[in-house]
Amino acid sequence: MKLHKFAAIFGGLALASSLSACSITIDLGGLRPSRPPSVEVSGPTSEPPSTTGAADVLGPTGVGSLVLGMTKAEALRTGLVTGISGTKGMCGDDSDGRLANAMPLNEYDMDGKLFFSAYTNKLILIGATSGLATPEGIQLGSSLNEVVRAYPTWEGDEEPTNGIGYVPVADNPQAVYRIWVSDGMVTELGLQDINQDCYE
Repeated sequence: MKLHKFAAIFGGLALASSLSACSITIDLGGLRPSRPPSVEVSGPTSEPPSTTGAADVLGPTGVGSLVLGMTKAEALRTGLVTGISGTKGMCGDDSDGRLANAMPLNEYDMDGKLFFSAYTNKLILIGATSGLATPEGIQLGSSLNEVVRAYPTWEGDEEPTNGIGYVPVADNPQAVYRIWVSDGMVTELGLQDINQDCYE
């Protein structure tokens, strides 16, 4: 707050205090005076401002502390995953697990699905869940127009406006966003290592 606004508020409060000490009778013609507005002066609070936390962002290297290239053991230590078993990568099999807040409709649903390479045993794809967005704001349910605005190079593999398309990830040349658009909206979204060796 600028100094002159600060002085004006306290000057007004001082004036109000001095007036309240006076006895003034005013005929309001039957009207009841409304309660004067209160002035609150607040100092700094201990609560941080509301922002999107790192765990709500997909990219550029992962989701929060879960990053591409991790082993299953490393991924488990983040506390951000569930359902991981064994040490060998299974290219998206159930034993590769999902993000802890995933709510898949069935075993084939990409919601929060993790893919560990069967060759390197490293994490090569993180599927998005509801509420998880790229830094450019693309998430499940985003429209085709929003995708094209955020990523002008996106183009679907079935036709220019439909199917799976890949776009570079800012600040990480080793990854791409895998975006599937169907009927004009994003139905699958993932952060993928460019050297993935499991599919497509």
